Amino acid sequence: MASQPTPPIVVLTDNVVEDEIKHHSPSDTCQKNESIDERSLCEAIIKDQNLTDQVLDYEFVYASRRIDLNGDGLNEIIVWSPTRDLGGTSGYPIIIFSQTANGYRKLWNIDQAWTPILILKSKSHGWRDVAFQFGGGGVDWRYYVLRHNGKSYEVHKEQKQQPKGELLIDKDWNQSVFGPIASQ
Repeated sequence: MASQPTPPIVVLTDNVVEDEIKHHSPSDTCQKNESIDERSLCEAIIKDQNLTDQVLDYEFVYASRRIDLNGDGLNEIIVWSPTRDLGGTSGYPIIIFSQTANGYRKLWNIDQAWTPILILKSKSHGWRDVAFQFGGGGVDWRYYVLRHNGKSYEVHKEQKQQPKGELLIDKDWNQSVFGPIASQ
């Protein structure tokens, strides 16, 4: 997903009529995807985030990358959704999916996270470790390193320094006086 400039902060006043506010349907966003596979992934994300029948104030956006995390020859999908309605200064959701014959199955998620998202060379139970940045909203910045416990990913450790690994989703946010703001 190409980085776009951060939109200006809009302050609503009493003069604003409800009909003038833009509303966005995540389902409509999914239908714009040309690929059936990408449409299916988009729909899995909105289902996981309980957005199926929602109307959002901001456009539904996400970045996804496919990578084989467990060495079985099939790619898992890591998603970061910096949709303003889904987060704030503490971050936005990261979800890890596996693709099945019936669609997508969630393997792990966290509601508040920042990029970059990295895939590490280290493994646990045959699954590659994953790292991402966490902080904001009054919480000191650090990286969480996820390890697989045989059933799911879990936070293994926190560290101040960015771990060395393959960059999967680059930093896609800007610091402001209010804290981090996702680029949209």
